[in-house]
Amino acid sequence: MTRIGFAYNQKPEASIEFEGRSQVPVDASAGSFDNEPPNFSRSAGTRAGVSVDVHRTPSVPRADDAYAEWDSPDTIVAVERALSGLGEVVRLEAAPDFPQRLRDTHPDIVFNMAEGLIGQNREAHVPAICE
Repeated sequence: MTRIGFAYNQKPEASIEFEGRSQVPVDASAGSFDNEPPNFSRSAGTRAGVSVDVHRTPSVPRADDAYAEWDSPDTIVAVERALSGLGEVVRLEAAPDFPQRLRDTHPDIVFNMAEGLIGQNREAHVPAICE
């Protein structure tokens, strides 16, 4: 029987009720300059004809949409149920221990619907680890 790894992120309890309008506070240290494109709204100077904002602060996910793309328990159960017709489903929450759990479970294939929390490459974390 095929072992299907099911990678997902479950919304925190406080945000489930609001589906996309999370009331969960977000750590202000989560953002970084590497996660966002340049902000040209307040220029402190120009370089090669492009305004550069030297006073820009790191981007921080807004509390009302930080977990907007994560899934509710109902969605996770529905997808797991749909996949179970194709083989044995092994849940793999995209948490910090994901790489170790992936190694331990040895799935034949991974169905990924996980999202990261920050960064422009947050959708690539799980696929890169699986690769």
